[in-house]
Amino acid sequence: MGFCFYQKFPFLASDHVEKLIPKFPMNNFLALFISNIIYVEQYRYNYDRKCSQSRMKGATILLPSTELGEIDFKLMEEYMNDYHTLQVSHLRLANFKSQLVCQVICVILFDRQA
Repeated sequence: MGFCFYQKFPFLASDHVEKLIPKFPMNNFLALFISNIIYVEQYRYNYDRKCSQSRMKGATILLPSTELGEIDFKLMEEYMNDYHTLQVSHLRLANFKSQLVCQVICVILFDRQA
């Protein structure tokens, strides 16, 4: 396995792509969290140990758990939601800064506002 991605929409893949189907309800945030966990583990599936359905069935994916030892889906969703919100905030700030820089450049170069 070289990479792990979450694909929300139906797709066609070659025979070199392993499709993982969850045994529990999954939303976008859970899928993104789990695909990132698998992506970080890609070194376990280098060329000599290529990923396959049988190898993945025997694989263990470490996920956050509650005090009762159950998978903490809520924590994963909240984490990815917070991460998404932070990324959107950074993009908005970057967009604001680029607009501000553009306005400053226009004022300096053309002695007028953009």
